[in-house]
Amino acid sequence: MRMLTLDDAQLLLKQCPDMESAKFIDPVFNPNTVAGRIDAPPFDDIRVRQAMNLAVNQQEILDEYFSGDGELYEWPYPSIKSFQPFHTPPEELPEEVTMLYTYNPDKARQLLADAGYPEGFKTRCIASNIPTTIDYLSLIKAYLADVNIDMEIVPLEAGAFTGYYFGRNQKAGEMLCTTAIVAPDTPLALNPIVPFNYAFIDDPYYDRVFEAQGREIVFNPNYWAQIIKEMNVYQLASAWGIWNPMPYTYNLWWPWVKEYYGMSLIAWARTHEFIKMIWVDQALKKSMGY
Repeated sequence: MRMLTLDDAQLLLKQCPDMESAKFIDPVFNPNTVAGRIDAPPFDDIRVRQAMNLAVNQQEILDEYFSGDGELYEWPYPSIKSFQPFHTPPEELPEEVTMLYTYNPDKARQLLADAGYPEGFKTRCIASNIPTTIDYLSLIKAYLADVNIDMEIVPLEAGAFTGYYFGRNQKAGEMLCTTAIVAPDTPLALNPIVPFNYAFIDDPYYDRVFEAQGREIVFNPNYWAQIIKEMNVYQLASAWGIWNPMPYTYNLWWPWVKEYYGMSLIAWARTHEFIKMIWVDQALKKSMGY
């Protein structure tokens, strides 16, 4: 069983105590990032985007909604081994980034007023109708309402949402809730010509990063990693989305499944290659009564 929540993992381990388990921060499928089009009002003003982050109590979400089973400063590149070269620890982040993780609704209201929205504004958030996504958005909606941002949640069934998302149909002043693709060699959420860029980011800074990335990735990998690490801090400071805490994900497997150690994927395009390597120890399975 792969990519389980804490509740599901605990239930399965209680029912099947012989199972092995591993937990990790998933760099691809977490979290659902909420972002509006930053090429048009009101989200083209960084003060609005900063206000939305300050309005959301990320620590409370981590402690209460995720039962403390997660991390705050793990997006977009978590501190797992494969992403370590690109991850910036919280103590090394500049204040303009760390303040976005600090719950401060009073400052959020002031930023909105400074940006020309003293009475707040209305927006819609388009999302897939997955129950966990809608539950999570309900939390975001309540936090934003406290600073007079009225966010209507618009759930769509999977096919309709995919068409809306990949068709780049979100309107000015509208938000989208989905997963941002942040693999280091394909930061698609920042590329203006691909549908994964649902915040409609078009920043010359990233053009220079992509150019340097293509030039250095093979012959100067250490420099390439430093470029991506710096880009991580830059995009966090831009507040193009609401930066959410990242919960741990769990993988569970039976002891007789050999050469499996809890991985979910081992490559970007060929994600399930590890299946070729695993095998079932039938004798162990039988000895355990299965």
